[in-house]
Amino acid sequence: MLRRTLSVFNLPIPVLRRADRYPHFDVCVIGSGPGGLSAAMRAVSFGKKVCMVERSERTGGNDVWLGTLPSKTLWEISKLASTVSNKGMLSRFTDPAQLQLPTADMIDGERILKALYNASATKEEHLIDAVEAAGIQRIQGTASFANSREVDIHSDNAEYRTLSADYFIIATGSKPRDHPLYPCDHKYITNSDDMFRLPVPKSMVIIGAGAMGCEFASMLANLGKTKVYVIDKAKHILPREDADISMAVQDSLAARGVTIHHDCHLFNLETFEDPDTGVGCCQYSIQSAKDGAVESFIVDRALVTIGRRPNYSGLGLENTRMHLRDGYIDTDAYRRCLPYDHIYCVGDATRDAPTVPMAQAAARIALQDMYGATPRQSLDVAPINNLSKSWFFEDEVASIGLSEKECRREHIGYIVVKFNYDNTTRGIIAGSTNGFVKLLVSNDRQKKVLGVRAMGAHAGSVVEVVSLAVRRGLSVYELLHMNPSYPSVVSALVECARMAVGRGTRNPNLTSAVTMNEWMPPHFERGRAFYKEEKYQNKQE
Repeated sequence: MLRRTLSVFNLPIPVLRRADRYPHFDVCVIGSGPGGLSAAMRAVSFGKKVCMVERSERTGGNDVWLGTLPSKTLWEISKLASTVSNKGMLSRFTDPAQLQLPTADMIDGERILKALYNASATKEEHLIDAVEAAGIQRIQGTASFANSREVDIHSDNAEYRTLSADYFIIATGSKPRDHPLYPCDHKYITNSDDMFRLPVPKSMVIIGAGAMGCEFASMLANLGKTKVYVIDKAKHILPREDADISMAVQDSLAARGVTIHHDCHLFNLETFEDPDTGVGCCQYSIQSAKDGAVESFIVDRALVTIGRRPNYSGLGLENTRMHLRDGYIDTDAYRRCLPYDHIYCVGDATRDAPTVPMAQAAARIALQDMYGATPRQSLDVAPINNLSKSWFFEDEVASIGLSEKECRREHIGYIVVKFNYDNTTRGIIAGSTNGFVKLLVSNDRQKKVLGVRAMGAHAGSVVEVVSLAVRRGLSVYELLHMNPSYPSVVSALVECARMAVGRGTRNPNLTSAVTMNEWMPPHFERGRAFYKEEKYQNKQE
């Protein structure tokens, strides 16, 4: 009878690994984006020996090279191009008949790409100076976990060195999500990363009408070189935002000549290229959700903006006991990668909101959890509910706290006061009267500040004024002590606060420029537990 050998068992096979080793570090940060940089700097403040491993030759991650910095630089360029070609704006101080306005043909796409690169390079230089001054060792290569205590750093020449550390922080960021049926070829079917590598096209279809898609639509429309189409599967763009913001952005896009396919989905997408000239195009078809009608269009390029996904490629998670849940590393409330106590994950590589402030907050809290001699505080209950968000469309849009939609979804009664920019002295002076400030407070005696939405010039600065009030749940009465400089758009916010408690210098609802309304959950007399039951009975009647 033959004896069973050990070969039939699924036992791990030991691998002899020979490689040069880096010195041992206290903290190893994988990734040099906002989350990674914040984690490394905070570790240095604890007096730790820190290294930062970056796969690419560049420092700063997507934020510096493929994200916020280049995209907002492009926004500034597009706004300038829109302003200098706006006869209505320039006619305030010139004779329109004698104006020699620049045309879209005068805009050099190559110079735009160079300007974006120079902006990113300048920021990178500042970051490198800060990292080197802090004594953080920068290591260029791909970090791959060999086990839970070591990573192999692979270089481009196929060599690797081993690195060990007490703690590891995964801050590898995210990458654009491909369309499930039409993957990017990065030439005709592109993603947001390609926008900063390729010249401005003559025509483009944007698949996705969320914040990212609408931002790129606004930028391209302002440059004036591109005919833009947007595929919107909903009835209006920006479905997560309040109707007044989404409709204002939608109207501004339409005014710039952007065609929005509402209530449609992508039916087909094909690319063609002439083998002789190398010139190609895209043909896309859309199908209406109303009647099923199909239409086809031809454009130079397609841009897919359907979100992002975490970037774990080459990270070697299979050599550890870390596992994914719904595509994300499974972490606890302290952002430790389960089942380990010494591996953390922060930034876009997690389920957290994909914003720079969120990544930085998570990194600081992770380091505090490692070394802080204070009561532990999980990220889920940390003081981060006052993180603001900004989008850059035709006008800047910023938000903090709850929106009207969120209040209604959570059955929170509120008072909303809205003040249009065209009634502010600052807006009239600057000739920028598009936009508004909107303040939400609780509809009770306390009148807590719930949130603010602002659209227009300096919107981001306006919402930061109430950051502390949102964070601490303060009453709107606290804002009455503010006396903003004059003229400034912040005065519109303070006036909203005064009107919310009946102390305003303006009477609301006399015109559409200054309004105040309130909302309470309907059918709520018996309380939250009976809300759905009473609402259903009311519909039946």
